[in-house]
Amino acid sequence: MTVPAAGASTLAEQLSAIGKGPMLSRISNTLLVPFPVVRLRQASVVWINHRVFSAMGIDTQQADTRRGVVNWLLETFAFVADRRELTAQYVDRQCRTILHADRYGSNAGLGPHGGSGRAAAVGQFHIKGIGRTPLVGCGGDRQHSHGWLSLNVALREAIYSEVAALEFPHGAVPTLAVLATGTRFEASGTPTRELHGAILVRPAMLRVAHLQRAAGFIDPLDGHENSQVDDANRVRDVVRHISRTQGASGLEELVARVARQIAFGQVHRFYSGGYFSSNITLQGELLDFGNAHVFPDWANARVLDADRGFGYEMLSLVASVHSLAFHLHKFAGPGAFEMQQALTHARAEYARVFAKECKRVLGMSNNDHSPHVLELVRRMTRLFHQQQATTVHYSAGERSPLPWFVTARADTPDATHSIEGDLQELLALAERFATQTVSAVHASHRRTTAQRYLLPRTVLFRDNIQQTIDRILATNTLSSATLGSLSAYVDNTVSGGRRHWPVLPDHLTVLSSATHAGDSALTCAHATTGEPYWWLEGRVIGGVATFFEQRFPTADIIAAGGQATGQTWQLQAHRQNNQLATLHDFSLNIPQAVVHYALPETRF
Repeated sequence: MTVPAAGASTLAEQLSAIGKGPMLSRISNTLLVPFPVVRLRQASVVWINHRVFSAMGIDTQQADTRRGVVNWLLETFAFVADRRELTAQYVDRQCRTILHADRYGSNAGLGPHGGSGRAAAVGQFHIKGIGRTPLVGCGGDRQHSHGWLSLNVALREAIYSEVAALEFPHGAVPTLAVLATGTRFEASGTPTRELHGAILVRPAMLRVAHLQRAAGFIDPLDGHENSQVDDANRVRDVVRHISRTQGASGLEELVARVARQIAFGQVHRFYSGGYFSSNITLQGELLDFGNAHVFPDWANARVLDADRGFGYEMLSLVASVHSLAFHLHKFAGPGAFEMQQALTHARAEYARVFAKECKRVLGMSNNDHSPHVLELVRRMTRLFHQQQATTVHYSAGERSPLPWFVTARADTPDATHSIEGDLQELLALAERFATQTVSAVHASHRRTTAQRYLLPRTVLFRDNIQQTIDRILATNTLSSATLGSLSAYVDNTVSGGRRHWPVLPDHLTVLSSATHAGDSALTCAHATTGEPYWWLEGRVIGGVATFFEQRFPTADIIAAGGQATGQTWQLQAHRQNNQLATLHDFSLNIPQAVVHYALPETRF
């Protein structure tokens, strides 16, 4: 994230100074393919990522600033590829401009498309859902050829990308905003239905796939005159750019980062939809969450017919690394990338982070290498692989039959069902070790922490998200009330779906939480003494600390014993009641908890 330039005072100056992703046009003159677009007449802003805008020094929760940002979003990004079916009711053909689709390839390079088939670079931003670009090739299925993005999918991507950005060790490309196009298109599924179109706004990025050829793109659907020479030159330019800026060690670190992302997602049952080279940036961030799922267990879930699915992500990484080695050696020389060294490092990092996250889930310190902790990690790893033996085809509507540690029903959230076999054995072992080796308070910490991580995140289940958004859209009109409901739903789902706070100290037991736009209020207890505490996280906007729409000097956080670094602050404070936190010489109002983790009826 880039803070606005020094001296920027007005909102217009701040927005013009925003520098988000790389300027793709400066990397290669064959990376981008131009095509004409026209302005949308009925576009509207559905959701704004307040957290990311605040990191750029822009407080979108202030009404005047929000209006200015909404106008900027519509003026800058409300464009679509010109198609005959778009009548003058929906587009203004007098307002035309040129946007650019970015070329990229794949591991084998044999796909029919040449890169972004429904997205374009706009300066240092990237917008998705603007209609068919010149990089769509003949032979692809309709779902990947019409160029549109539904509002349902765009909002689902916003939810998953935001949770992933906040929780994964190397984050995700955030969604900055979701726009409704005011147009409709026919769904690709059966039965067919009309869907609201959407544009997803995010920072520009360099994908791993930008380093790969798209040799299978030989027959553009719209008659675009493709050049294989241009595609090869694009790969050459990007490879040399990355070799200069990241070098061999940086590329090895990229592979290690992806391995860490995979391990974290597997333990926490968060599947981004496939670790393909087109879905990973060159910093290891995740992107494109159209096929993302949060699962209730560790079954081998298949969400795409042509992919091995959840649990087999390292195979995708190995295939990408082999492809990278080929292109890097061809265009930058044999010393540009040591493939075997990168893979060895990545596998070690995968094993390390998988074990670390198992310990975290069970409420144990990563520095605890005692025999009973290592035994629990071994048991948990074995259980992961046992559950992986069950394949569930989510793409065909199947759902997992496996038992889980705890399963909450919607009507009685504290209810649990009986647990059988290895699940019960692992839980009994953890309980026995907890009571034998630590105090009763610390044993409670382990149980509550495990409940926080192991309770299925039902609000993030793909089916639940899709059904709720469809229900809000049932009126088929995008009134201001409907837009408000959709925006609130995204924020509430992110808040209710959070389970992990990366900088949370190990000695705090989280009992309940409330989060919004990067602000978090965690009701906690000390893991060994049971003393009540708050763990508070907020944002810093232009030197001012924010917390659930409250504003105060950052110096107050420092004076109260907290930390303020960059665009965020954190503070641990004694908890006296559940509505107010008294800190130094000021107080903060604490919002009502959204999720409770200490369920006394639930046995861990």
